[in-house]
Amino acid sequence: MGVFKNLFDRWALKKQKKELTAFTSNLQAVDGPELGLVVAIATHLRHQLEIDGHNILDPINYFSIRPEFPYFLSTTIIQFQKERRTQEAAGLMIWLHTFRSAARLELRALGRNMWKELERGFPYVEEGAAGYRVMMGIDLNVEGAESFPLGLTPEPI
Repeated sequence: MGVFKNLFDRWALKKQKKELTAFTSNLQAVDGPELGLVVAIATHLRHQLEIDGHNILDPINYFSIRPEFPYFLSTTIIQFQKERRTQEAAGLMIWLHTFRSAARLELRALGRNMWKELERGFPYVEEGAAGYRVMMGIDLNVEGAESFPLGLTPEPI
């Protein structure tokens, strides 16, 4: 049974690396103001998840308590995509990749790279939230948008 588990684990790691690399590559292709909107949405979703009792900014420790949490994020993203809520799906993908990076040391550097790209959007978060308000009529809670998850600062401390 251990052989199959190891094969599945290697397959999952390879798939997660590929997805995180592609996501980060997409982030590299957009300008700061576009990233500001993505960060604003991700921050708003973070606050909603925290209201529900999830410890989003401490993904390494929270994953050890709730190892099923990335699966919850993944299924929610799929639901958002089915509902054509693509901006929310993108915002939640940040947290899925954050938790995957926290869960697997082999992905940690890629997670740091993702947050380094997201950091380019920090100066534009308020602008992105204002645009979202005009476009969608929804106020985003962007308090603490410049916060990095523990263990995923762009440069190791």
